[in-house]
Amino acid sequence: MATDKRETTPVVDFYDKFGKVHRIDANKDVNEVYEATRKCVLPSVSFMIGPQGAGKSVLGKALCEKTNMKQLKFNQFVHENNLGSADDETVTAALIQHLAAQTCPRVLIESFPQSELQAKFFIKNCVQPSRVFVLNCSKDVCQERMFALG
Repeated sequence: MATDKRETTPVVDFYDKFGKVHRIDANKDVNEVYEATRKCVLPSVSFMIGPQGAGKSVLGKALCEKTNMKQLKFNQFVHENNLGSADDETVTAALIQHLAAQTCPRVLIESFPQSELQAKFFIKNCVQPSRVFVLNCSKDVCQERMFALG
């Protein structure tokens, strides 16, 4: 019968209560250990989804300022990186590569994912989002807000 050889020290037990401990099996191949470790050090990511005019940018900016998060506007990212005609997998891979280079531990991505394929590819190749905020807003309110902005 195999015994559980998990690291249990007062420090590990303390952080385990908060869900902060990532147990990595270092008996595996070094590439597998590296991949498991890489996923643990990627930034904590939240998504904010909603229609144009719902307030994603305004709310995202306020949230990021007050919680020390970095705001990333997905549509702007796609435009600035000339990914407008790229397929979902290519765009999402570029986003993941961008996130891997971040030094900020928490990122809020506005208007991402835009398809189920992007969502699945992101989870498979990066991390599961910490939170997904969905802003529900009527067409009338969104149109009024966009009209007010010009």
